[in-house]
Amino acid sequence: KDEEESSNSEEEEEEHLAPIVPAPAQYSSVSESNETEPFEEGETAATPPPFGYRIAA
Repeated sequence: KDEEESSNSEEEEEEHLAPIVPAPAQYSSVSESNETEPFEEGETAATPPPFGYRIAA
């Protein structure tokens, strides 16, 4: 029983960390791609939605 509890606790911690990792990684990737690549000039309409979504999130 002690072993099972320990394993469960470890699994919960890993699951809790998983969603926290992709969030900042995605934000950084979008922000960098948006400001580094000059694609926003041609896709001006596609720039506002993600920007607003990022702020809302």
